[in-house]
Amino acid sequence: MADIKISALTALTGANVDQALDVIPVVDTSVTTTKKMTFAEFFTNRTLVTPTLGVATATSINKVAFTAPATSATLTLADGKTLTCSNTLTFTGTDASSVAFGAGGTVLYSGGALGTPSGGTLTNCTGLPIAGTTGYGAGVATWLATASSANLYSAMTTKTGSGGSLVFATGPTISALTTSGISTSDGAQVLTANAMGALAIDVTKGLNTKAVNADSTFTFSGAPATTNTVFQLAISNQGATARTMTLPALCLNADTLAAASTAILPASGAMTLTFRWDGTNYLTYGLPSSSIALGTAGVAAGSAVFSNATSGSITVAPIAGALGTVTLTLPAKTATVATTSQTDAGFSFGPIATVADQDYVITCKAPHAGTLTDLAAKTDSGTCTVTWKINTTAVTTGVNSATSTISAVTPSAANVFAAGDIIKVTVSANSTALNLQLAARYTRTLL
Repeated sequence: MADIKISALTALTGANVDQALDVIPVVDTSVTTTKKMTFAEFFTNRTLVTPTLGVATATSINKVAFTAPATSATLTLADGKTLTCSNTLTFTGTDASSVAFGAGGTVLYSGGALGTPSGGTLTNCTGLPIAGTTGYGAGVATWLATASSANLYSAMTTKTGSGGSLVFATGPTISALTTSGISTSDGAQVLTANAMGALAIDVTKGLNTKAVNADSTFTFSGAPATTNTVFQLAISNQGATARTMTLPALCLNADTLAAASTAILPASGAMTLTFRWDGTNYLTYGLPSSSIALGTAGVAAGSAVFSNATSGSITVAPIAGALGTVTLTLPAKTATVATTSQTDAGFSFGPIATVADQDYVITCKAPHAGTLTDLAAKTDSGTCTVTWKINTTAVTTGVNSATSTISAVTPSAANVFAAGDIIKVTVSANSTALNLQLAARYTRTLL
């Protein structure tokens, strides 16, 4: 082998390399001979097998520019993957963070338009303005943005009245109310129009309250839930003329079991009727008596007692075919009238099938004065507390603890009632009480 020229090693120019390669045997895989190769031939189309390159300082490869990091950096591509950039991009972020692009799509930027996503959950989103939503009926968006009665009124398509004020259940004030048809209530008294027609008594309500100013025909509405269902009808006459109340079908007088078709409501008066469904008929309690039996005709004489009367006259009309009339004149108010006491008068009420914590009116207008002497209550099952009252005043020691065993108490005070007073009970502490039955004894003064 010839010596390599020193000049070729110290200054590797093209010519010097040629001189150096002149003495280096090069094996070309395409031929088996040793030949001299020029610089260009040696470095063109060569394959370097696991070469050690050392520190590369190139700033571009195949026209792709690289900026050298201060110390080191790593670019990693998974096997068989391609990175394609169609525009100039700069990525910033926190070290070790990653971005998952999923199946691809358009990336949304903070401050950019959302566009039309295929779906999403807005649980943690805030600040959505009503003006930015659509699909509401006329006026609804305005009401949502500014919740006022006037805006809600404007948004309603079917309405009546004006004023823009909402009405809620307890104690509302309604100005210039106009009603049509029949007005009824299961609570406070409601006046109805003079021309009433048929009035419905809701058998599912504990108390139906009605005010009348005309002869009225009642009907039942609904069906009793069970046998022994009890409900009430409190009627007041708003006029100065007595009115005839025609009762619904299937009503029987609870005292006589005769059909009860009508009842006379006194002028400016009131009455409370209690109905109990026995499975076939409505037994009716509280009906005023329409006749007084004076013994047995042709067999024995009888007598009539009129309580709480001090003067006036009573006309007795004979039966058809008899002659004349008989007038009974009572003593003047200043006269002395002999009196006796009735010591064993009383009344009963119920059973109330399903008991609730509420008031139950025994009578809305006592027919005469009296003094309560014995109060009793009983249930078929369950318990409740029964407080007896005259008008709104509780009777002293007049509280029954009603159970399946009869509870009886003796009033000690506040137990005197006058004609026209309301006698009622207030049920409280109800614990699934069923078929509550009430009874009271009292004394009264007779003429």
